[in-house]
Amino acid sequence: MGEHAARGPELTKTILDQTHPLSEFSCEDRLRAVLFHMRARAGADENTFRRTSTVDLGIPEPVVSAVVHGDIHALRAATKDHGRWPILASLFAYGGGLAADYGSLAAALAEYEEIMMPVADRRLLPVSRTMLERRGYAHSAESFLEDPTEAATDPRQARTHLELIEALECLRIRAGNPSLREIADRSAHIPKGVDPTKHEHRSYNTINKVLKAEAGGPPLIPVLAFVRGCGVTDPEQLAAWEAVCTRIAIAKRKAPASRKAGDQQGWRAPSGPNPSMA
Repeated sequence: MGEHAARGPELTKTILDQTHPLSEFSCEDRLRAVLFHMRARAGADENTFRRTSTVDLGIPEPVVSAVVHGDIHALRAATKDHGRWPILASLFAYGGGLAADYGSLAAALAEYEEIMMPVADRRLLPVSRTMLERRGYAHSAESFLEDPTEAATDPRQARTHLELIEALECLRIRAGNPSLREIADRSAHIPKGVDPTKHEHRSYNTINKVLKAEAGGPPLIPVLAFVRGCGVTDPEQLAAWEAVCTRIAIAKRKAPASRKAGDQQGWRAPSGPNPSMA
């Protein structure tokens, strides 16, 4: 028993690192795998699992449902509202055949702590060719960057506002994870060869809003200030960030108009054959 407790975490983590390496899988993926393993060990059907969890153990229903569906984002929100890790640990550590071994609990805790961190403090999973292939996505061999770090911080890869924010967060990490105040201070340097009307110094409060999705799309001047504050000073690279901001903002602008036109057109049921042609 004591030997298992001592070696359990190491053995479980070794298996997890082999089957779900961080170079290819996120912390959400890894936690989902551990929880699936723990549920499989319990051998209980869903109804028994739910009944034992909610009635016998008193686990809040949102936490149980998140585990059943493997929804790690919902699990993060549910445990944050209902006691964090202890409530999840009790789900697998006690009662009704739901017992989990020490190593699995330790591995689950490590990944759980990771997903509860602010995004800027977490281990970051860069987009890589292998990761896309393992998930069944297709990619263009001609345009895909071989260096996963470059791929994660290439603005040309961003198609939505959220993807742009993710690229900015990756860029910040590549720059050494400077504080937002440091980024704001560094944005005061305007490199030669850029349009001064689009490259201006911005305050900390404005820089902070860049990492939040706004209805109007990414604000061009603050985004460019953020990028400069992360060390990007080459005019061509800055032009690429400018282009993606413009593209996403235009797409957001067109989206409501497209939906409105679709609503006005409505749907018409088939009228059947024309009587005059019958």
